[in-house]
Amino acid sequence: MTIPDPLIPGRFHFVPDQYPFFPKVIQLTDGLPAYGQVFLSEALGGMFFVMAFLTGKYEVNERGKDPFAMIVCIIFAWVGLYTCLEGVSGGIFNPAIALA
Repeated sequence: MTIPDPLIPGRFHFVPDQYPFFPKVIQLTDGLPAYGQVFLSEALGGMFFVMAFLTGKYEVNERGKDPFAMIVCIIFAWVGLYTCLEGVSGGIFNPAIALA
């Protein structure tokens, strides 16, 4: 599905039918294949999010820290990753959904 650009007449943007909230990087590259950038940012974001979760779990279970620290660790990790990667992939942290 393509949508017309409201600022430039005769210019269209590609929007997948199944996922209408397409990544902004595709609009910035005029619809050129930028799915590699989206996949890489989603994969790295997912990896760092899982690492933050496992670090928090280790701190609680093995080192006896407060469970609230795990919650704070996960929240800060998600907010930081979302802020860094939302312009490239939308900040979903799931490559299968971001590329659908």
